[in-house]
Amino acid sequence: MAKTHANDAYCMGKFRPRHKAKEMHYKKRRRNDRVLSKFYDAKYIDARTGKKVSGRELGSNRTSRSVPRDNPNNLRKFHGMKLIKGHVSVRKKHYGIHAGDVVLCKGMKRLVHAIHRGNNVEFEADGISPKSASPNKVKIIRMIGGWHSSPE
Repeated sequence: MAKTHANDAYCMGKFRPRHKAKEMHYKKRRRNDRVLSKFYDAKYIDARTGKKVSGRELGSNRTSRSVPRDNPNNLRKFHGMKLIKGHVSVRKKHYGIHAGDVVLCKGMKRLVHAIHRGNNVEFEADGISPKSASPNKVKIIRMIGGWHSSPE
């Protein structure tokens, strides 16, 4: 038997049933993504290795004002050429279809992978055509959110 919480409880209990039932795992999925902005860090070339790294990886590592700017942990001196400028992306619209929703498209149940600016619903890659559709041509069967169970 594998070492899991359910198997431990099964072996330690007094009243063991003759046949062990399948264990169910429940996960909570938030119903609403309230984050309206995303930060994309700048990308630099690390002067030590020549590889592309984020600005955070080559930061000053200054955690408080008592730490001097020229501390030995300061990695900003290894900033090479800036490849991508950092930016903040602010989402202004909230769409009714989200990744993980189950929708009906052309008579088939499909799992939504992503929605692109409200113009296109992309489905999970499962070898079935079509790979995407207009939001007007799909009908929501089940919205993601709440408790979801999965046998393991």
